[in-house]
Amino acid sequence: MALLVVLAPQASAMGKPLGTGFCADALGGGRADQAWSATLRSLHQGRRPATIPEFPCFAGRPPNLAELSPQQGYQLLIHQGFSREVLRDALARGFNAVIRNDQQLGLKRYQNLAWGGVYLSEAALLAYQRTGDQRFLELFEAYFDRVLERRDVVLGRRDDFRGAVRQGWGSSKVDGNRWINLVTHNGRIVYPATQFALLVQQTPALERFRAKADHYTAISVAVLDEFDPEWQLLNTATGDAWFARPPLGEPEASNRIHLVGRSWLNLAKLTGDSKYKQRVEALITTFLKGVRDQPEDAVSWSYYPAFTLDKTSPYFIEQEQGEPVWKATLTVPFLLEAYQQGYAVPQDLIRRIATTWNSSILNTNCIRYTINPNNSRCLLPDRDRDKIGMLQTLMSILPYSTIEPGLADTLQNLVASRPDLFPGGWLGSAAGMIGYAYFLQPDH
Repeated sequence: MALLVVLAPQASAMGKPLGTGFCADALGGGRADQAWSATLRSLHQGRRPATIPEFPCFAGRPPNLAELSPQQGYQLLIHQGFSREVLRDALARGFNAVIRNDQQLGLKRYQNLAWGGVYLSEAALLAYQRTGDQRFLELFEAYFDRVLERRDVVLGRRDDFRGAVRQGWGSSKVDGNRWINLVTHNGRIVYPATQFALLVQQTPALERFRAKADHYTAISVAVLDEFDPEWQLLNTATGDAWFARPPLGEPEASNRIHLVGRSWLNLAKLTGDSKYKQRVEALITTFLKGVRDQPEDAVSWSYYPAFTLDKTSPYFIEQEQGEPVWKATLTVPFLLEAYQQGYAVPQDLIRRIATTWNSSILNTNCIRYTINPNNSRCLLPDRDRDKIGMLQTLMSILPYSTIEPGLADTLQNLVASRPDLFPGGWLGSAAGMIGYAYFLQPDH
């Protein structure tokens, strides 16, 4: 991970020590995230750091502050403007917005609980792991308790595809006129709850959260086990079991089922139930069949599972193109987590995935469109305007920095130098906050 530099002397633009007076106000009152974002916007709009009173509160006061250009100040803020208070305020604001949005949408719910809400949750749990600050766990707990109140079984909402009220969360995502529970959404929503439970189980100092962790585990089991009858053999020739996506029944994309796999990984440890372990192993086996070697030690794979990719399949061309980069960011965390837990994911594959990201896909001048570096153009802000927001999901691959240390620097440099691709910096999206959390330090 990139080392952070704390610049001295630490004084605010008003001449008072950081943490008191002016900077205490900037970091207090539940608005620290807004002050950080306003500072970043001012720099992006061309103001010099020395003219922004809040700048030293977040980035310190370098000896050459008066000479810094707006661009240099922007990069400095991205590289070392990390504060627990900024992230806590941003997460609290984000969590409230997710719940408010879900309440307003009602039966028109799309997917924000499963996407934005989960990215925020992952950032909160990661922030605790980086700093040991239990306030991040309290923040997540308060949010997830509200998410549980949004379940179909609580609200009395009937799944139109299955004809019954379910334990989890339905949506109008796949059919605007029908309320349907998707295994992807449900597996993703419970993932941070299972991660929270694991942290509590493994940390004696978190005993006060034990009852809530057990509660979250029980609900996660109930939610995911309802999909058991739909985990079935989809290809008798290869023996691959998988989920089909309602209502049409096409195979789910690999990245979607890998999201469920992350929850299965945690539930295997939390419950000791062998079925979760067996399903994790099945996902790994299917994925390995679809890995393709590429030049310069890179690898690629398809958006769809390998058993759908014979030459007569409508999905075959997807194998040649490779999975879109923003989807691949959802595919690979499961593989690293499974490897770290001792599953049969080849060490060399994990190394090559990390190398592929850092050496072939990510560059400040060009982020490749797909995970296949040899059959992929660059993502372009104008042409790919609808995809730019999805690039924030790149923060999900930061754990691969333990394998490829330069990857954290690469991502940080991208956020610092490409505001056209990462508007708002770390706080410009829910997924971006995972990056902010990753660079927090225990003593900051």
